[in-house]
Amino acid sequence: MIKSKKITLGKQGSLFLILYFTAVQGAFSQASVIPAGSVPAPTNIRPNDCPCIFKDRRVYFRVTAPDAGKVQVDLGKVYDMQKDEKGIWSVITDPQDPGFHYYSLIINGFRVSDPASESFYGTGRMSSAIDIPEEGVNFYAVKDVPHGEIRNRVYFSKTTGTWRSINIYTPPGYDKSLNEKYPVL
Repeated sequence: MIKSKKITLGKQGSLFLILYFTAVQGAFSQASVIPAGSVPAPTNIRPNDCPCIFKDRRVYFRVTAPDAGKVQVDLGKVYDMQKDEKGIWSVITDPQDPGFHYYSLIINGFRVSDPASESFYGTGRMSSAIDIPEEGVNFYAVKDVPHGEIRNRVYFSKTTGTWRSINIYTPPGYDKSLNEKYPVL
């Protein structure tokens, strides 16, 4: 027998859910508008959507939330977004430092993830994030060079008296050069 409990959200909770799902639905149905001189962020769920990054590292954010009274984006600094006649909120930020930045949308005071961005765990909760590229630096880009492997091994630890799991990186060609010594970190 399944027992059910009634969940009461109250006016604020109900309003939040209505606004959030309106924003999510609108974000997925809105036409893509990439501002001139910008490129979609690599963390976007859909490749031709916003947020978008300008060459000077400013970021353009947009979200559809026609019934919201106030929408902001928190990117370490909180930016107020402006609403157009279609209920689309947008803002262009100051130039950002290169690197990975967590952010969230604030819709009528409630923090939510951006439905247009992938979500990442790193701020004590799931958050949206954007990676601001650095001119001339492509350290994290996948390149056409030989790659190593990450191998998982299980071993018995005499220290803890238990079986443990370990991940080990082996460089390219590791199994072909059995006599070669490699540095261990």
